[in-house]
Formats: sequence, C-alpha cells, structure tokens
Amino acid sequence: MEKERDDDSAFGHAPLAMPLGISLRRDPIMSDEATHTHTTARYGFFPIVAADSVTVRQAGVTAALSSGDMSMIQGGGNFAIAGGNLAITMGGSNALLAGGDVSIEQGGALLMGARSVSVRQGFVGAVVAANVELEESRVLLTTPQAAALGAALGFVVLLLGRLFRRG
Repeated sequence: MEKERDDDSAFGHAPLAMPLGISLRRDPIMSDEATHTHTTARYGFFPIVAADSVTVRQAGVTAALSSGDMSMIQGGGNFAIAGGNLAITMGGSNALLAGGDVSIEQGGALLMGARSVSVRQGFVGAVVAANVELEESRVLLTTPQAAALGAALGFVVLLLGRLFRRG
C-alpha cells in the first residue's frame, strides 16, 4: 500500500500534524472574517493534529486540538480538546474537553467536560457538564462510586506524601 501525504505546504505553511498514517489534508477555508484551516486525518495514526477545525476519520490520534469544531468518525484518540462543538460517531477518546456541546453516538469517553453532553448507545466514565442526556448508554462511575474513588486516591496520595517525607 503506497503512503500519501497531502498538506498545505503549497500555501507556505508548515503542517500542523505529524502523520504516521496514510493521508493528511489541510484546506484553507476563506470567509469574510479571516482564513482558517480545516485538517482531516484519515486511515492511520497521527500523534498530534491541530487546526481551527479538525476531522478524524478512520484514524487514531494521540492529541487532537481544535480552536473550533471537531468530529471523529470511526476513530478516536487519547486527548481531544475543541473550542467549539465535538461530535463522535462510532469512536471515542480517553479524555475530551469542549467549549461547546459534545455529541456521541455509538462510542464514548472516560473523562468528559463540556457545556452539554449527549450520548446515544455509548458509555461514559465521568462527565462534568451542565446538561447530560443519555440514551441507551452506560455510566461507568455513578456519583457515589466517583466520590469513593476520589477519596481513595486522595488517601493514597496522602500516605505516599508522608512516606517520602520521612525517607
């Protein structure tokens, strides 16, 4: 299989992703206000993908960073941070943070923070949001379980701190 790489080097910009996968495409989008970039990572693994708007399609990323909206379709990553809305379809992330709304269908995340979260046929580890809607979804940690885990971790950190101060 031949690897290809499309980026916007023709526009005089260095690529904002370091692909190990097959295809990376960045397109400048012209608007009345300013020019912003849209990056699509496809078919492979990409350590870092960053742009004004990001799409991860059938790929994996270590970190996906977007100042605007982000979408993951049949893909996922360790960390996803979006300034706008974040939509995941048949994918997921270990931790995600969005300035807008998060919509997940047939996927999930372990840690989520957003204005509102909607999960359909997925899973949620722990979520911090003003509004959470779950439809046919599973919550991995309920409120009492999350409190117990936090207390246990706090106790372990306290014990380790005292142990290392003596030694």
